[in-house]
Amino acid sequence: RDLDKAIDDYTTLIVQDDGEHKLKSYYKRGCAFYQQKKLSRAIEDFTRAIDLGYANKEEVYRKRSVARAENDDLDGAIADYNKIIKLNPGSGFAYYNRGDAYYRKDELDNAIEDFGKSIELDYDMAKSYYHLGVARMDNGDLGGAFEDYNKSIGYDAENGAVYYYRGCLYSHQGNLDKAIEDFTKAIDLKYATVDVYCRRAGALVKNGDFGDAIWDYTKAIRIRS
Repeated sequence: RDLDKAIDDYTTLIVQDDGEHKLKSYYKRGCAFYQQKKLSRAIEDFTRAIDLGYANKEEVYRKRSVARAENDDLDGAIADYNKIIKLNPGSGFAYYNRGDAYYRKDELDNAIEDFGKSIELDYDMAKSYYHLGVARMDNGDLGGAFEDYNKSIGYDAENGAVYYYRGCLYSHQGNLDKAIEDFTKAIDLKYATVDVYCRRAGALVKNGDFGDAIWDYTKAIRIRS
């Protein structure tokens, strides 16, 4: 309700004012729409603020890029990240998020390059190494991915997803004990997905531990049902 009231107030200022208040109100109303997950309306307001010459261009491009990415307009988001980089070549935010957009478009080489650049810029190192590892893994560079997952864990040992993906690599190598250990760690860290239980069950079967494997498959079935 507070957001609805704020949106009404910003709308009044937009109608009544032709100066700086109008510009700021488009931006702030866009932020309010974004908080409500009304992404198309948020994007419209951020675009209007840009067109009218909003002073902090980098900030409004950041807001619009995130809204566009969440709205599955990946090309639009990439265009905004490009503009941010032109305004601020040291923006790790732009490289990291552009890498994510490229990854979602299955442009793995571009994603890997951008995640690498975000690491050079010291941007959210745990996430940057994690996503670089995932992109490298999908691109067939398993050794590089393994190194990236280890580095990500070095920055943040509480991300269950990293243990899951590293466990997949251990399983691929035939190192079943390490794979089971990582899958278990992922589950302990609340990354308890169907895939984790099924992967751990598969490793347990290969290790001859059929009882625990049955328990994991049962757990996966319960999650899915």
